[in-house]
Amino acid sequence: LRSTKMNGMRWLVDLRGHGDSPPEPDSASKTSYDDYVFGDIPMLARHVKAQHPELPVAFIGHSLSGHASIASLSVEPDLPIDAVVSLAANVWIKQLEPSLPRWALKFLIMNLFSLTATVAGRYPARALRMGSDDEAAPYVHQLAHFARNNFWGSRCGYQNYLENMSQITTPILSVVGTADTWMCQPKWAERWLQHAVNSEVEYRVVGTRDDDPQGIDHMKLVTDLRMKPIWDEIARWVLDKV
Repeated sequence: LRSTKMNGMRWLVDLRGHGDSPPEPDSASKTSYDDYVFGDIPMLARHVKAQHPELPVAFIGHSLSGHASIASLSVEPDLPIDAVVSLAANVWIKQLEPSLPRWALKFLIMNLFSLTATVAGRYPARALRMGSDDEAAPYVHQLAHFARNNFWGSRCGYQNYLENMSQITTPILSVVGTADTWMCQPKWAERWLQHAVNSEVEYRVVGTRDDDPQGIDHMKLVTDLRMKPIWDEIARWVLDKV
């Protein structure tokens, strides 16, 4: 995601097990969702701030890194993050899905997700053409645990990320495409972020305005070059908030 409107330093980071960041998500990987929440994202925020103490820090995260960054702020609201852009991020738990038929489908999907990771020793996203990186089994099992227990929180059960969202005061911009019918419908993101009651949350649904690009789904939000005007819009929002 690049914009000519964004000045300052840009850090492009792969969370562990993704892109060029080790470890490889094979059967030996122990990477869990909590590793992102308590490890990668807080350490990244502190490192970037230490490198550039004179600059505000904005975190722009797509999908996993979008909702994991909100989880990090929910348990540590004083992290040096001055604004969050959540791209196509939401959480699948029953509390956030009022439609019983739709919840039944989500529940089935999450259990198949977990079963596949159990059998294969990881979730083979690349082979199944469901993503650019395979996923570690403990991470997949924790996502399924959220769905099975109607609980978006730490594995130990001590931290309830959804409840803790009330502690967040960092401004948040949620950006979702109207064509993202499978992973993150706009209303799903809104139901989730409504729990950040003490944060200034804004929503941008791509495809609802006459001059918006159409057909923007989960991945096209960050890969389709027609999104450049929206990326510039995001940059202006960030500069306004920090």
